[in-house]
Amino acid sequence: MSLRTRLVVAMLVLVALGLVVSGVATFVALQSFLLRRVDQQLVDLVQPVARLLAERGGERT
Repeated sequence: MSLRTRLVVAMLVLVALGLVVSGVATFVALQSFLLRRVDQQLVDLVQPVARLLAERGGERT
């Protein structure tokens, strides 16, 4: 195999590895961000209901 071919193959491997690492890092960061966002949205939705139930306390209908 010529030097040129070996260099091209090495560069392709490095670029592919870089793309894989970049993709994994993006996936992990985005997953973490989106999970935190959904968790916060759920907390925001539940708080008014929890307050209403706490205010009504022992009332039973």
